[in-house]
Amino acid sequence: MGATKAVTSATLADWFARSLQQVLQPGARVCVGLSGGMDSVVLLHLLVGLRDSLNIHLSAVHVHHGLSRYADDWRDFCVALCQRWNVPCFVQPVMVPRDSGEGVEAAARTARYQIFTNIETDYLVLAHHRDDQAETLLLQLLRGAGVKGLAGMPVLRSLAAGRSFLLRPLLDVERAVLLAWATEHRLQWVEDDSNTDVHYARNFLRHRILPLIAEHDPAWRTTLARSARHLADAAILLDELAAQDGKGAWQENRLQCERLAELSPARARNLLRYFLAQQQLTMPSEAQLAQIVQQLLQARRDAMVNIRLGKTSLRRFAGQVWVVDEATMLDESARKNSVPVSLCLDGIRSGTQEIVFSLPLLSGTLHVRTATGKGLLPAQNLTIRFRHGGERFRPDCHRPQRTLKYLWQTTALPPWQREQWPLVYCGEALVCIPGVGVACGWQAQDGESGWLLEWLPAC
Repeated sequence: MGATKAVTSATLADWFARSLQQVLQPGARVCVGLSGGMDSVVLLHLLVGLRDSLNIHLSAVHVHHGLSRYADDWRDFCVALCQRWNVPCFVQPVMVPRDSGEGVEAAARTARYQIFTNIETDYLVLAHHRDDQAETLLLQLLRGAGVKGLAGMPVLRSLAAGRSFLLRPLLDVERAVLLAWATEHRLQWVEDDSNTDVHYARNFLRHRILPLIAEHDPAWRTTLARSARHLADAAILLDELAAQDGKGAWQENRLQCERLAELSPARARNLLRYFLAQQQLTMPSEAQLAQIVQQLLQARRDAMVNIRLGKTSLRRFAGQVWVVDEATMLDESARKNSVPVSLCLDGIRSGTQEIVFSLPLLSGTLHVRTATGKGLLPAQNLTIRFRHGGERFRPDCHRPQRTLKYLWQTTALPPWQREQWPLVYCGEALVCIPGVGVACGWQAQDGESGWLLEWLPAC
């Protein structure tokens, strides 16, 4: 966002205005993530001074984590500050789990960004500065992060699936400059009592390690931020390589294992890492990633590979690795104890383009349209049931009945989808299995009206 080496508290406002003019369009909605700390107060103060000249709609959001005994005081401070500066302020309380396994800091960050993602704004603006960027790089190094993790925080990135952007306009400004601005303008802010707790890794770096580094190299912030930019370039190149390696090898939530096998181990891991990122999954560690590639490529051809990644799993079927949301999967007892779902198609008339039935229990949608000379004969009292086992079905009048297990094996349907595929009954007769066929005796003949049923599972 422009050269920043010479930025001081005296030149901060002009530099900030020029930088934002390159990003913000007139009329843009800009929401500041306001914690009440010095950094975010300075950011809001700068934007208040520019909102008229930039012609922006300014607001603020305060995420109330409730982790500190002073949390209510911080909330009240932010609300009062925004009232004084005539800025709409939205307070969003969150529940931060202490037993999530990722630590309180990470859990709080996850909860905070969930709020940010759902805010109705064009730009969600945060007050991260150059010191934060350098600290993040060091922390990621200590965690053994890869190139993407070491790339640090970007100035601008997409948020909420492209509906808005996350903007960090102060990333190239040192904290000392912001503190000088706050002091000169007699701003008030709150101090987070946890910022001095050196049990947290970031605080340990900030209070114990970085002062020692500064004695030897006062320019550590600049040099580390430069390294982060170089690594960001490298991460972009790796993504471009992965996109080339994966071209034609994946479709939606599926990736061909054959393509992984064709690549060197490093490029296979890079492609899989890129694929998982596109699916917005939590990135496994380097060791886990290597094990995943090994299982996908070396397990027996008929092995049921199922690798859990949090609430998601990677499953191998028909030479592909599938991303499956485990939250959509029902266990066996839930299926067997399920109650038949009534399927009323009486209102569908000839010529109807399509009617869609959402079936949350089965995690999918049933699409029904009319046809002539094919499909299911119109019938009343239709119900949808789960597979219980032992079902037999005869979609071909020239062949005998087959077990449903046999019929599944003739399709390209993954096993986990078969277990919660809708079976359409009329009374006690299994009359239709979408994607498999219509039972003999229930098929519309030439000149007869019929219903075509198509099932689209969630995953």
